[in-house]
Amino acid sequence: MNYETSIDYSKAFQHPEPTRITEEPTFASLRRLEKELKANASSIESDIGGGDHGYLGLVLSDANYALVSATAFTPSTYPGTLNIPVTATQVEAVSLREDHYAQIAKYRKCGNVERSLLKHLQGSVDENTLTVSLIKTLVY
Repeated sequence: MNYETSIDYSKAFQHPEPTRITEEPTFASLRRLEKELKANASSIESDIGGGDHGYLGLVLSDANYALVSATAFTPSTYPGTLNIPVTATQVEAVSLREDHYAQIAKYRKCGNVERSLLKHLQGSVDENTLTVSLIKTLVY
């Protein structure tokens, strides 16, 4: 019974350390970051979205994910409270409980991978550089 609590997946990423963008972001530096995120998302196994592309669906739009997989990527949602009917047999109750635990683990893993990808993204862009770049964009 693995509840998949808070796990940082960045050590399992293809690019565990983000390539830093220390100057004003360029198309090339942002494209490199995008490729890192795609590679990292794909490097963690998942059966969501057909199972062949890991968590790539977390970083691609639905339309772009449809270009690589015939099965849509639908992130797991929280399964809610476990309800076992009073008429359930002991075997049915155990089966419902195990299924519920599996759904919770799947939901938490998806969230943990997403947080690890966001951490990678935040680690690649210097906050001051991004702020200056946004100000320039708004002023000009």
